[in-house]
Amino acid sequence: MAMAWDADRRTALVATTASQQIHTGALTFVDVESGDMDVRNFLPGQNTRALTVDGDFAYLAGDVYAEGTGEHPLEVASVAEIDLRTREVTRIFEPRGWASLESVVVLDRILYVMARRPSGHWYALDLEAEEVVASGEMGGYGTLAVHLGTVYTWDKWTDSIQALTLEDGGGRRTVYEHVPDGWFNNPDFGFVRRIRGAWGAHGTDLAWFPLT
Repeated sequence: MAMAWDADRRTALVATTASQQIHTGALTFVDVESGDMDVRNFLPGQNTRALTVDGDFAYLAGDVYAEGTGEHPLEVASVAEIDLRTREVTRIFEPRGWASLESVVVLDRILYVMARRPSGHWYALDLEAEEVVASGEMGGYGTLAVHLGTVYTWDKWTDSIQALTLEDGGGRRTVYEHVPDGWFNNPDFGFVRRIRGAWGAHGTDLAWFPLT
C-alpha cells in the first residue's frame, strides 16, 4: 500500500494489507544492507492504508473495512504513531471517528489526515497539543503530499490539484482544475528536489505541473 524511507536508520518501511476479505495489515522494517525484515502489526483488526515518516516517528493510517467486503468489526480507523528507535506505538489518534483513512503526511509537526470514508474529508492535528487545528472537505479522496513547505492534494473525483492551508480553521486553494483522469488508482505526485513542480498524469499522458 505504501513505502517510506527512514534515513537515520537506513531502513525501508513497507505497509502491506490483506488482498481479500481479511481485516489485517502489517508494517515491515527492511534493513537495506542485510535484507533482514521485521514484520509488525500495529493496527489490530484494521487494514493499512497510508504511511509517512517524520524524523524519529512514522505515522501509519488504518481502515476498518477489508478489501472486497462491507463487513467491519471495528467502527473507527486509527493513526498509529510509531517510534522508529524502539519500533513501538507511542500514541493512537482517532479524533474524528472516521471508518477509513486514505493518506497521511506531516509538515512542521502538524499531521494531515485524509479519509476514504467519509470521502475527501481531512483534518490537521497539532502533534504537540494533540488537537485538531483545521479540517475540511475536498470533494473526494486521493493523495496528500508535502513539497517545499506546502501540503498538496490530488483526487480524481474533482479533477483538481489543491493546496491545503490552516487558515480560518481549514482552507484549500485550487492549483490546477479540470485535470482529466485516465487511471484507476489515486493520482500521484513526482516531485523534483527543490523545483516547484511535479510530474504527474494528465489523462494517460505524462505531464509537468509547475506549482508556482
